[in-house]
Amino acid sequence: MTNGSQQYQPRPLGWARTGAALLLPAMAGLVVLLVSLPFQRQKARNRVIRLVSRMALRLSRVHLVIDDPDQRLQQRPAIFTVNHESALDPLLVAAALQRDVAPVVKAGLRHQFPVGWLLAACGAVFVNRDGTGSSALAPASGALSKGMAVALAPQGTRMSQVLPGSFRPGAVHLARETGAPLVMLFLSGAGARMPNRQWRIYPGTVELSVLGVLEPAHASVESLEQHYLQASGER
Repeated sequence: MTNGSQQYQPRPLGWARTGAALLLPAMAGLVVLLVSLPFQRQKARNRVIRLVSRMALRLSRVHLVIDDPDQRLQQRPAIFTVNHESALDPLLVAAALQRDVAPVVKAGLRHQFPVGWLLAACGAVFVNRDGTGSSALAPASGALSKGMAVALAPQGTRMSQVLPGSFRPGAVHLARETGAPLVMLFLSGAGARMPNRQWRIYPGTVELSVLGVLEPAHASVESLEQHYLQASGER
């Protein structure tokens, strides 16, 4: 089986597995937050990030393979950028980063229970799809100033492949304003695990590779996009 394939499973079992993978970890995460958040806020958030992402991937039988020879995933503060193929991407990135990260997600998730509540409690930055400039990402600047990481998808919306001209400037603006480096992550196979416009997770493997780092002084939308276009063409 390749990364781009979908492993067969009977339809009822597939839907049941998906429902369990999306709901049970989120509910467990909320319980952990309610118990421990008043005492150790950041430790509680990190515990929930690890619990929810690992539990969700295990229940959905999605195996994440990470290629990070230089240990860039441990860098803090940093702005982690990722190509956006699937609704599963935030869980995959959370499983890779594990700690001290504020995800940038669409504003529409804020009031969706339990996922939106959990994201808000974990310090997520909610933005409108047409608002990825510096003002929309102001809360992310605060997270970086505290030595944390920020994770976002410069494409803004899910796409089956990286397309020229699809990247938005928010990540580059944020890097220039804060001095935090851009660490470029590439997901391969995520779209096959949870295809666009589907709410069903298919078991299989996803690969996450660290493409490299762009320092703020050398960062531009064009240079960021070029790294992803090259990585997409090689796969």
